[in-house]
Amino acid sequence: MKIRRVYEQLLKQEKRTVLRLKCLSGATAFIVFAVFLTTFLSSEVVRKIAKGFGFEEGGCVVQESYFTGSNVSCACGMHTCFSLYPCLRVLVKMTAKRTEDAETSTPVLLHNTIYDMGSECTYGPPCEPNITNNFASVLKYKNSKGQRDHLLQCYFNPNDPTAVILDKSAHEMIAFHAMFWPCCAFIIGLCILLKTYYMRKAHKKQDVVKPQDIELGETHLTSNNNVYNYHFVKCLAE
Repeated sequence: MKIRRVYEQLLKQEKRTVLRLKCLSGATAFIVFAVFLTTFLSSEVVRKIAKGFGFEEGGCVVQESYFTGSNVSCACGMHTCFSLYPCLRVLVKMTAKRTEDAETSTPVLLHNTIYDMGSECTYGPPCEPNITNNFASVLKYKNSKGQRDHLLQCYFNPNDPTAVILDKSAHEMIAFHAMFWPCCAFIIGLCILLKTYYMRKAHKKQDVVKPQDIELGETHLTSNNNVYNYHFVKCLAE
């Protein structure tokens, strides 16, 4: 019975060891994923985010808005899907915090967000498979933001006179996600590590096989052997 008890304790210890190894593997995976995600976002997103925080608030007056006559391709889903939308250009002049005399400043191309910069068009709508819906979205934007002499609140880059955007909140939301998800993965991995550590510490005394159990088991075997030897010798004597 004592040997069986020792065996059960060793088996329980082995199961707990396997569980700890699985927890450590999961925690390591979360931490490595967090590091990879941070590295990826740092190279691809953070650069644009940092650039977005360098924009200052100002006022823009729309000079003109027009369609170029060309269409821009866009991806409209996770599957292989491509669509088109018309290219809209909105030219504006700064009225505050940019030049002292807005009438002498050169009209510049307005971009909707910092992620539209680099494009020849002002606005890229949420891409849909139906081209008509894309055109309607761009036309709605033109009617609301592209009316001549319309005053808009916009943002400009003091170091780049041609960089003017209309919406600054987009990169702030991207900045939140870029910081939240890597931190979330890292914290989950750290919590698993801490839980594994305290679980091992709590079970450490239970996992240790007591020496007296082994001694008792050996004593029991020895006594059985002595009894067997006694009967064997007795039989030979008879």
